[in-house]
Amino acid sequence: TAAARIPAGHPEGYLEAFGNVYRNSYDAMALRATGQKFEQVDTVYPNVYDGVEGMFFIQQCVASSAEGGAWLNMKHPKARR
Repeated sequence: TAAARIPAGHPEGYLEAFGNVYRNSYDAMALRATGQKFEQVDTVYPNVYDGVEGMFFIQQCVASSAEGGAWLNMKHPKARR
């Protein structure tokens, strides 16, 4: 319908979830712009720590496959705590 803000098939809360990500991103940028500190690891939006963890996961999956499906450590020391 014309009253809908998002296409059919999206779950309830979908739009609000993105709003929260954008709001938290803005808050972090505003703090940084004013010289205030914020905890970069505990953000609700993806950051470099999430990227490191994702790439490490892929690396460990490939290594596990090369070792016949062996269980490997999946936690990178630089990932979210």
